Amino acid sequence: MKTELSPMITNYLRTLVCWAKDKPPSSNYHLVVEHLGPIVLGIKPSELLNVSLYDQKIWEEFKTLFSQQEQLRLREIRQINGRQQVIFYHKATLDTVLREKHHQEFLRTFNYPEIYSLNCYLNHVLGKIKSKAFPHEIGIFLGYPLKDVLGFMKQIPLTYVGTHGWRIYGDMQISGEIYEKYQQARTSRVISDI
Repeated sequence: MKTELSPMITNYLRTLVCWAKDKPPSSNYHLVVEHLGPIVLGIKPSELLNVSLYDQKIWEEFKTLFSQQEQLRLREIRQINGRQQVIFYHKATLDTVLREKHHQEFLRTFNYPEIYSLNCYLNHVLGKIKSKAFPHEIGIFLGYPLKDVLGFMKQIPLTYVGTHGWRIYGDMQISGEIYEKYQQARTSRVISDI
């Protein structure tokens, strides 16, 4: 990555990578750490993953390790077929994304609270997931451009142009640049040591 990483973040990423390397390959924690690189670096606001629960002790270790950084949090949503559905997020990055006026206006059309707070908005979207009414607006939480979320939901007439991590509608350039940032973070030198 072109951005200089702080020694604290670099060391933390190394700790996550070393921890994942030490786990059985079947646990797939090396993939979890790779997916979470952009969140750890504060580039991507959140990630929704299904994590294996084949070894509850390993999952508990990972939860503790992940949450050691002040800005990193996770919320368990529900268990599905031996896997834990989890949203991992970078508090400051997600808060910045959700505070954007056009995002709040969009989310309020889906009954999100008029008065914004990160916890209220997270509780709202996670409540929808738990009720099994999948909230497609979660794309905003995941860092997808609003135009792509609107295009996917057929709320604006944009042409589907491809998939790069998510379905892209309309102008590929904006979405492509965002996707590239996420990919660069996933393949940073520290993470690629896995």
